[in-house]
Amino acid sequence: MKHLLIIVVAVLLTVFLCHPAVSADQQGQNVPSEIKQYLEQRGLQITATVADVKKTGYILVLGTANGDKVAAKRAATVTAQRAIVSLLAELPSSKGKAGKQVVRTPPVTKTRVSGTVRRATPLFSHYDSSDKTMYLLLQKPVAVP
Repeated sequence: MKHLLIIVVAVLLTVFLCHPAVSADQQGQNVPSEIKQYLEQRGLQITATVADVKKTGYILVLGTANGDKVAAKRAATVTAQRAIVSLLAELPSSKGKAGKQVVRTPPVTKTRVSGTVRRATPLFSHYDSSDKTMYLLLQKPVAVP
């Protein structure tokens, strides 16, 4: 069981390092029209801050990744989960064990997040075959006091 956990962590780290993550601040940029249309039809918004999460009652993030369709979908799921954990770590009374650590070593600042995402639902995915990019909307309901 311990070896399985190590393998899963190694795979996730490989996917994370090989594919660029979309941070919560950058999610409003470069959103394809299909995603925008889906959000508008359902009256949803991408939650980029804790204030958005408190207002809407859910976390909705956009994960993106490049590559062939299957690998890109897997990597987009990981980037979306990472964005969810990042927002969960900022919530004041998060029951989960989400953590966020900012490491500043000049000239680079890195943010590390850790935790698990449960009960997150993929709402919509779109694969752009012209630039081999997968876009995945992932939603998690949150009870905020």
